Amino acid sequence: MSLVSADPAVLNRHVEVMATTVAGIDNVVAEMVNRLTALTDRAEENVRSRRIEYDEARRELASAENAVRTAETAVEHARHALARAQAELERAHTERGGTDREGMNPRPADVSGSMAAVARAEAGLALATRRLDQAMGRLAEARAEAHRAEQRVSAALSLRDRVQAEVGRAQFAAARAAALRDLATSATFLLTCRVDLLDEYNSDLPSLVSAALTGSASPFSGIG
Repeated sequence: MSLVSADPAVLNRHVEVMATTVAGIDNVVAEMVNRLTALTDRAEENVRSRRIEYDEARRELASAENAVRTAETAVEHARHALARAQAELERAHTERGGTDREGMNPRPADVSGSMAAVARAEAGLALATRRLDQAMGRLAEARAEAHRAEQRVSAALSLRDRVQAEVGRAQFAAARAAALRDLATSATFLLTCRVDLLDEYNSDLPSLVSAALTGSASPFSGIG
């Protein structure tokens, strides 16, 4: 912008406008930096919180996986126990009504006891199977939650990256605002000097005119 005015009032107005404009830019940039700083803190806290949730989800997943392995082992043991009980019941049925070694008396066979053992083994297997189903359900939920927690961590990291990018742009804007402020300070100094010179000239103008009319001096002598 080129200033050609010699009116001190006009130059003073330019100085005021420049100062107001620079102050306005400084306020906007400062507010932007403050908000981004607060947003950066929240973004970092969000990342930490999401990572804590993810770690908890991973621990729950590991616990659920261990519970499934334990339940699977229990089911396998229950199946073996049922197989042994069924074999014992089959043996009891086979031996029922036989004779002892002397061939004299019938050998008693505890069929009812074997049947009860089979019933208990079947109940144990059913219980172990239900617990395995429950453990599998818990494992499925834990896997889903771990996946969701991982996605939340990813989203939090992405948000933090975007905020950091905005911070970089704000820092660039702050640097440009500082450069503009320095430029405005220099311009204000120069304009103020010009205003002072014009004020001095205007204050001496009557004497200069009088001297010019008497031919003793040039009206523009001493003005640089």
